[in-house]
Amino acid sequence: MDVVGQTQLWGQQYNRKLTDILAIQTDLGREISNRLHLALSGEEQSRLARNYTENTEAYHLYLKGLYHRQKTTEEGFNESIKYFQQAVELDPTYPLAYAELADSYASLGYLNILPPREVWPKAKAAATRALKLDDTLAEAHAALGAPLLFYDWDWARARQEFDRAVELNPKYAITHHWYAHYWSMIGNGEETLKESRLAVQFEPLDLMLNAHFLFYLTGPDNAEEFAGHSRKLRELEPDFWAIHTTNGMSLAGRKMYEDAIPELEKGAESSGRMPLALHALLGGYALAGKKPDVERIEAELKKKKYLSSGFLANIYSRLPDSYREKTRILSLLEKAYEERDAQLLSLRRWPEPWKSDPEFESLIQRVGLPE
Repeated sequence: MDVVGQTQLWGQQYNRKLTDILAIQTDLGREISNRLHLALSGEEQSRLARNYTENTEAYHLYLKGLYHRQKTTEEGFNESIKYFQQAVELDPTYPLAYAELADSYASLGYLNILPPREVWPKAKAAATRALKLDDTLAEAHAALGAPLLFYDWDWARARQEFDRAVELNPKYAITHHWYAHYWSMIGNGEETLKESRLAVQFEPLDLMLNAHFLFYLTGPDNAEEFAGHSRKLRELEPDFWAIHTTNGMSLAGRKMYEDAIPELEKGAESSGRMPLALHALLGGYALAGKKPDVERIEAELKKKKYLSSGFLANIYSRLPDSYREKTRILSLLEKAYEERDAQLLSLRRWPEPWKSDPEFESLIQRVGLPE
């Protein structure tokens, strides 16, 4: 359709067997690009014609995996892993399914749903397998970059993988999503926003990518864009938990605690009390100086499969006179170091007097954070 003139440019009906779905996609993509005279690069033409599996059932399982991961819930991530695993069992040479399996494990890791040592090595193994099958697959390079960054803390190699993914497919949104995390940890706000904005540009309906972009807009300099993007996200999914959580974090950052806490509570509830939403609620209570509530939510988190010691340390560092609890906070940080907790990758953003503390600086050196 020509959306300006409201006229049909081309259309055709196809009647094929469902078992021919992979061939249909290739034929349709080629015919549409030819009919509309689309200017595709050589790599784009190659991707258009490429089927990563000839097994129709494995492909259907792959699609189910994508569907469940989009729910952005613990159950959804676990279901996606189940379907991607079934896909690669049916077709062990299916690189795209391995790459997506890696991303599902990564989701359980960076959302603090399971311990780092339980999920990140699995993400790395699946991504490595995908690359062995096809080292020109952007999704696989991006999937490998995530555990290199969040678990191995290998900044240089992670960036190499992200750069290679962008080179192979500049429009793959997940690469830009992970790259935004990279720049956020480095402390480069401009690059963080740039990469996160690209992620939602290429996948405008992805709820989690939109939620992350909203989070990166929480600073005072982006108030107008934050409000506009928040409205857009509510139109996509009015009660998506991350909207409440991110809005609550923004309000808490502006010390509007009476408005922030109800929003953070809504986020925690609509997420199914998912750890990341509870972490944000914990942070809101800490900033508001409500230590009894901090301890109440901490007790709830301790009943979960994993409680990030690094995040807990960060929370306690926000309480009034937190430096008086230096011994406890440093003990939590040491535990986080043993757990390979990715929360330690943000240590350079901690305020004084922590930055000047020799023991704190020693931990930064051991983690290997770049200047």
